[in-house]
Amino acid sequence: DFHNFSILADVAAAFTTSSGDQLQSVLEERNVGERLAKVLSMLKVELDQSLMQNRIEQQLQEKISKNQRKYFLTEQLKAIKKELGLETDEKEALLTRYRERLQSIHPHEAAM
Repeated sequence: DFHNFSILADVAAAFTTSSGDQLQSVLEERNVGERLAKVLSMLKVELDQSLMQNRIEQQLQEKISKNQRKYFLTEQLKAIKKELGLETDEKEALLTRYRERLQSIHPHEAAM
């Protein structure tokens, strides 16, 4: 029965992450108005924390999205450059370097 404000205050306080001491002070308060004021204060703290957490999560998601987009575009650019012959990947560059060094020392035909 939520027409009883004392019970309403107790239930609302139970859903907060307030400390045991704060919850106990709500239970010990006999004046219903004061009890509701304490719970309202606790709920405001919960709301502030929730809003801050949401802002942090949103900023993090934006940063992750930006980094993912940058990575995707960089990889796409690499693929296009490779397709056009403007860039080779690390393995191909290393292989080309070794072939050039090998040819510069004029190895026996069997070594090639």
